[in-house]
Amino acid sequence: MKINPFITGNYHSINLKNNTIVDRQNSKSKGHFSTSTFSTQGLFYKQDFSKEQAMQRAKEPIFVNVIKQEDGTILFDRKQLSDEEVLSLRESDLKNVDVNWGALELHLAGLQASYTSADQIAYNLDYFASEYAEYSSQINMRFEGQERMEQLQKLDGMIYSSVEKYANEFAEMAGNFFSENGMNIDGDQFKDTIIEFFEQRKNAYTSFIQENENYAGVKGTEDEWLLSDIQYMSEQLRYTFTNQHSDVDFISSNGMNIDDLVAVGTIMKETKHIGSGFGGVSYNKHKSEEEFGVELGLSAMKYALIMENYDVTEDMKTSLNIAFGNFLGNQNERASNYVAEMQKDPFVRDKESYAVNWNKEFVTNIINKMVHNLKATDINQSFKEDINILIELYKNKTNSGKTSQLSRYHDYHNTWEEAHYVDDWNRFVDGLSYQAGIDLKDYVLEYQIDLFNTMI
Repeated sequence: MKINPFITGNYHSINLKNNTIVDRQNSKSKGHFSTSTFSTQGLFYKQDFSKEQAMQRAKEPIFVNVIKQEDGTILFDRKQLSDEEVLSLRESDLKNVDVNWGALELHLAGLQASYTSADQIAYNLDYFASEYAEYSSQINMRFEGQERMEQLQKLDGMIYSSVEKYANEFAEMAGNFFSENGMNIDGDQFKDTIIEFFEQRKNAYTSFIQENENYAGVKGTEDEWLLSDIQYMSEQLRYTFTNQHSDVDFISSNGMNIDDLVAVGTIMKETKHIGSGFGGVSYNKHKSEEEFGVELGLSAMKYALIMENYDVTEDMKTSLNIAFGNFLGNQNERASNYVAEMQKDPFVRDKESYAVNWNKEFVTNIINKMVHNLKATDINQSFKEDINILIELYKNKTNSGKTSQLSRYHDYHNTWEEAHYVDDWNRFVDGLSYQAGIDLKDYVLEYQIDLFNTMI
């Protein structure tokens, strides 16, 4: 299927309104990203709340002197600090405070690359790196000699194995995405880039700690007890580093930057379940051209904003444009093939339900029109007008000739309201605003699709 070049290759040319989005297309610093790409934690950081949480953690009971007896029973001493004991802790007391490995193990276990969190890759890498730097600093402060070496080796084993596992998982997903959409890209380049960025980010945090020993601002104050809480100190590290280094330039040896990873991850997340019903999950296979055109159109709109708001390198941009163009074409083709297969299937007795071929050109036109909503002065009005026209076309087909007998135009199968197209779009815009650190409120849709109300 021939796709309009605007969809497959010219998203960067969209003139988005009112300069809401910074134009990065002329950037001379490829591989550049703001720390908001890596960590947006500073936007919502609440120090008092974090201190309260640290106090609660410090007062939680811990078990020490754990001994397993011959009969299998376990003896231990239960230790719990009072408010006064916590507040009296000072830096000199840290040599008597064990590292809370359990908390780190728990957090690392939750950091896995998946399609539902692929857009979080920058923050996850930032977390790996900052936790490593902070735990290293705490170990160096609390231990000496052989014990310090053993503790550092334990940290290396925990963090590096988690990073490698994460890198492998993301690389496999990325490799599959490009392969499924006609691009032969070696997934190892994603793995190598992730590991390399972790190293760069880890070194940046380590240097920052060495150059700013009191980065949390608690040494020598009544809040010095907070030094004992590694989670609090890690939060402070990320927050302070982000505030003092608004822009950091990292690029991998293969030329990939962090925005490349985030863009790929976001696209994988937003396209994973599109069209899954055609030949797969049954909920989607009865969608009409109008409904599926809107679904693919919104996906194309997402792609446009992703490519506009991340500083994707030229090589990655080319690969993504081809892959996404193929994705749209493949989805349209699959829908068409499904109808054709039902027409030929000897076990399908109700041939009238599939008597009319799928209109691929009509779907493509819908996609094009949907994407052009991004150029409108009032995206809500433009979107509303387009949707109302499509719903009227849909309604006419449900009451007209052969199309009224089609499965995809049966009342039972319409998804205009239950698919939550607008809610899903707004979720995406909110997430992109948060990830990229850019105000995209002008792209939030207020109009909810209503099959029974098409007045403009």
